[in-house]
Amino acid sequence: LQGLRRIIQVLGQGRGGQRIDFTVDRAAPVVKKLDLMLVIDTTGSMGDEIRYLQGELAAILSSLRARHPGLDLRIGFVFYKDVGDDYVTATVPLTGDFNAAQGSLRQQSAGGGGDYPEAMEQALIRGANQQWRPDAVKTMLLVADAPPHDENFGTTWLAARHLRANRVQI
Repeated sequence: LQGLRRIIQVLGQGRGGQRIDFTVDRAAPVVKKLDLMLVIDTTGSMGDEIRYLQGELAAILSSLRARHPGLDLRIGFVFYKDVGDDYVTATVPLTGDFNAAQGSLRQQSAGGGGDYPEAMEQALIRGANQQWRPDAVKTMLLVADAPPHDENFGTTWLAARHLRANRVQI
């Protein structure tokens, strides 16, 4: 069984810890394309997170490109708030134009909200409907500090299941 590798992952120590054993028969293929969608809650409580992303996105993208030369990378955004705010969702489609993407992020500021839950389900649905490339690794980074409204948990769960069924890692 040449080429087989056994991998052991230990999750936690002590009570409740788990050990997972699995065997792979080949190395994972090299990733050549990556679609990265950031879904960002832009309500009033998210000011620090938005400022952090605005300041660090260029370094994050540069690091990805340096660690993975030749990677065909696209980035996009879904900014969201809540029903009754100045907008519920605003989308920046996946693009390889990093300057334009960073410009879109720089225009964002925290505001609105007011109650704890937000329109997360609408943001996930909007993200699911983007032009994801079928041959790319698809990743969605959800940046949030509040859940959806109680009556929208089912819709949020269905949107997440749809994304996962389409091989989008959340």
